[in-house]
Amino acid sequence: CEKGFSLYKADNNNLRSNTVSHNLYGIRLYSSHFNEFFHNNLIENTNQADLITSHPNVWDNGCEGNYWSNYNGTDLNGDGIGDTDLPWEGLDHYPLTNPYWNLADVNHDLKVNIYDVVRICVAYGSTPSDTRWNPHCDIAEPYGIIDMNDIEKSCLNYGKEWDNP
Repeated sequence: CEKGFSLYKADNNNLRSNTVSHNLYGIRLYSSHFNEFFHNNLIENTNQADLITSHPNVWDNGCEGNYWSNYNGTDLNGDGIGDTDLPWEGLDHYPLTNPYWNLADVNHDLKVNIYDVVRICVAYGSTPSDTRWNPHCDIAEPYGIIDMNDIEKSCLNYGKEWDNP
């Protein structure tokens, strides 16, 4: 296709958890402002994002952004979030190093396993002001506290692996 997503004079939209692949333009914005884009997979688009008089827009949720197939930075601490070459495409401060597919895949390694469950358990009972707080582990309501709902969601997804569509 020519464009995966195209917003024309569109403000205050949220585009999350989409896969946009093999287009001339993955996301194209024209005079579009205050939109949020995160947890999207931008795969093999000729131009991943094209902004024409469109700003400010947000390309992450404060701790996780989007997967860009052309991201060539490095994940120095193994959390699945790129730490170099930021912001990617001049936009994303927290680019994912693997496709986004499941909230319970806390470390973004394309499988929900014991490592994800343990990370959530370690953060259990924490809130954003605590030293054990890990925003990647806050995957279920109520948000702002790591509780049994987060552990349950990870356990329900345990054993699942990303199946490349």
